Amino acid sequence: MADTEVGLDKKTKTEFCTYEYGDGKSCTNVRNSTNDDYCILHLQNKNKDKKYFKKCFEEDLEKQKQSTLNFEGYHFPIPVSNREFNFDSRGIYAANARFYEDVDFRAHKFIKVDFRHCEFDKRAYFNNCIFRSSAHFSNVTFDSAAIFSGASFEKIAHFGETTFFDVADFEAATFQNHAYFDNIEVKYSVFNNSNFEEEADFRKSNLGASQFFRAKFNETADFGNASFKSSNFRRANFKSYAYFTETSFLDSAFFDKAIFEKHAHFKEAKFKNSCNFKDVIFVEGALFLKTDFFDKAQHDFDRARFNNSLFSDVDFPPTINLAFADLSKVVIRYSNVSCIAFSKSSGLNSCAFHYPLWLFTKNKLLIEEERQIINLENEGKEVGMDKYKNAEITYRNLRASYEKQNNFPDAGLFHYGEMEMRRLGKSSNRLKRTFLTPEGWYWMLSGYGEKWAWALRSFLIILLSSSLYYLWSEYSWTLAYHLPTLDELGLLLSDLAKSLELGLKITFLRLDSFAQVKNPTKLVMFIQLLFGPLTLALLGLAITRQFKRN
Repeated sequence: MADTEVGLDKKTKTEFCTYEYGDGKSCTNVRNSTNDDYCILHLQNKNKDKKYFKKCFEEDLEKQKQSTLNFEGYHFPIPVSNREFNFDSRGIYAANARFYEDVDFRAHKFIKVDFRHCEFDKRAYFNNCIFRSSAHFSNVTFDSAAIFSGASFEKIAHFGETTFFDVADFEAATFQNHAYFDNIEVKYSVFNNSNFEEEADFRKSNLGASQFFRAKFNETADFGNASFKSSNFRRANFKSYAYFTETSFLDSAFFDKAIFEKHAHFKEAKFKNSCNFKDVIFVEGALFLKTDFFDKAQHDFDRARFNNSLFSDVDFPPTINLAFADLSKVVIRYSNVSCIAFSKSSGLNSCAFHYPLWLFTKNKLLIEEERQIINLENEGKEVGMDKYKNAEITYRNLRASYEKQNNFPDAGLFHYGEMEMRRLGKSSNRLKRTFLTPEGWYWMLSGYGEKWAWALRSFLIILLSSSLYYLWSEYSWTLAYHLPTLDELGLLLSDLAKSLELGLKITFLRLDSFAQVKNPTKLVMFIQLLFGPLTLALLGLAITRQFKRN
């Protein structure tokens, strides 16, 4: 055909198309012209004669009687559609082909399809197609929209190393076998309501802005080392393992109301903007190991339910929200938790803490709730009693958590904070909450039973002051303005010993000498009777707690 056009009356080997197929065979069509190396079908020029191409292509279709049409290396300057050329549900092998105009295979049933290394310059419609055998779209370039919505892949779907410069639409697609999307580049992808029956592989892919709303993953979903500009996994269902290892989320990541029925791995994942895990359910557990949460964005785990989950080596930012999250089966290890407000979290008393980093100031542990109270006080703002109550509850739950782990030294720190918040919450008047509340006296006498030195100091002050009063009132000793003689010194020491003995008797509730003393002394004895045994008991409590910690 073509040789006649250019006036060739004798065919030689050099007059044939020089295109070489993948199996090593050469094309047997004649060249398009003496100036071209290829036939009209393989000629790599989108401005070639469209009518002549269509005529030759139709003749080529007539000649191909096999079940799979071979379009390898063809360059199509015309739109290609099943409606126009009627491919009759035959397979298509079009590796290394290029389509300069729209491609429309909507609702086509492919017994075989291979578009490896193809390039689609305009829109490619494969929506509602049925792929009976493995679908090969690896190393393909889609310069415009690629529409696979509603498609059904009955065998393996190969899209590895494919580039989507526009939208890749797989909404409501069904993948009955493995789906490989590894190392792909995509600007915007839609997998809403898609169903992955077997493994879904998105490793090392740049997924751009991606939508996986209500997507269903029945086997392993692997997004390891992938990168998202933004991502939407709202209400997605992961029935098997989900891997987001070293995955980068450059913009907002939404996982709210998603369900992870097996372990979810977010090891070394990077959330460079906000993330939303509201109402998410981790049925078997989640691993957040060295996960990076951007400290200037909101990270919301509101009402999340964790089972056997681990946060390890995580630096939690102040913007993280665990309100109403169930932490009863969570382990937090080697992580900075000083900025987390736990007051609204549930199950905190059963959360396990292994070597976390808390905030300490003036030798006192300080949780986020109390730090917020201090900031309000420093700003001169009124602090509501509910804030003290929330901080008290948080301290109490953390104490219970540490006691369950037999970590009594740190449990004591949280007990001190619990009592401190209870005392401060009694009144806004400092004198009243110190001297007119039981918690105030508990604090002054023994540091809430946590400081044995304070308790010993209080006990000695009560004992010695009472004894000195007895020495003055019962044995008539007053200050002398001269040095005592040896006889006077001996008598003083003897009476002092008697006074101390009397003080100890009162401390140990031996009241046989109560009726033998003067009335003013009885008043002092009564005061000592209240505080002496109390401070002694607090001393015993503080020493017991000290031994328990050690």
